[in-house]
Amino acid sequence: MLEFDVDPQDLAASRFAISPINETGRALDVLSGYRGDVALRPWADRARGRFNDLCRQVPPVRALVTLGHTDGYQPDFISPPPTGPRETMADQLEIVRATPFDQARQELHRTITERSGPVAEEVRATLQAPDVVAWLAAGLEAVWHELIEPDWPAIHAILEQDLLHRAGLLLAYGWAEALTDLSAHVSWRSHENGGSITADVPWDERCPPDSDGLLFVPTIFGPLAFCTDPPWRRAILYPARGRATLTHRHVQEDHGDALSELVTRTRALLLRAMRQPVTTTQLTRQHGLSLGTTGHHLSILRRSGLIISTRSGKFVLYRRTALGDALVAANTSADPSADPSADTSADQGRTGADPIR
Repeated sequence: MLEFDVDPQDLAASRFAISPINETGRALDVLSGYRGDVALRPWADRARGRFNDLCRQVPPVRALVTLGHTDGYQPDFISPPPTGPRETMADQLEIVRATPFDQARQELHRTITERSGPVAEEVRATLQAPDVVAWLAAGLEAVWHELIEPDWPAIHAILEQDLLHRAGLLLAYGWAEALTDLSAHVSWRSHENGGSITADVPWDERCPPDSDGLLFVPTIFGPLAFCTDPPWRRAILYPARGRATLTHRHVQEDHGDALSELVTRTRALLLRAMRQPVTTTQLTRQHGLSLGTTGHHLSILRRSGLIISTRSGKFVLYRRTALGDALVAANTSADPSADPSADTSADQGRTGADPIR
């Protein structure tokens, strides 16, 4: 069992954040077939051709794939926890490139030693090269530009939506409620001087309070994972809510349905996306629409009684009404593939059973 002890100072410093570099690395696991995820299969099918080209043309990408094929330790330096909520891929790549060679060599040696199965000689040569840090950073950058960056607005919108959901729970009910559905393998226990976050993992480790707090990082492509080794900030990476909407955006473009015929395709797309409260900006990013177009359709849906809006601080949140839920549910019963909200893959199979350290 893994246990993070937290005191009030620790909790005050804890944050939710988004990690572009983690999404980049974990997408390789999905595309290589190491971590199957039914919800992400349409996205993987679209991207696999570009992934195969990268593996042939960019040797460091093959090394990154090999490093990801383990349920044990993975090198921390190629996926550093974000230092803030708005860290970009360029920011994180700079952190990777600044990794001391000795640290990189130790982390890579640990991964290869603990990994089961052979390592190709070409990959081993890459990992033992004196410029391995620069090579792996270049590989990550290539994967980002070819596979992740084109879909980043939609990916970021899903991750941001998860953060907004948990921030609302945190403000209204506290940490226990904000973490309650993080994963079936993670739980919160209140103590007199704070609390502890426990994770059901196949090793025993206890992390004392740290004035830097914890980072909670949602992920679309990755499983439940943890960062506990210094010098990195302690972090819990967890499957984001609504991950299936990434693929639904593309699937929906190819298939007509009764709901689209009733309220137009764009309004149907927006209505389905509001299974939980969202902002206009999130919908705009997720579906590639302009703010004006999104606002126009939201206004019509609201006047029709299908959605309502509420203010939360500086945000205006939109969500479906009971009528809107019924309309989506009726259409989904006729075509289950039309609704991405039933995303049950986040805590199943390899993702939940084998958390990564």
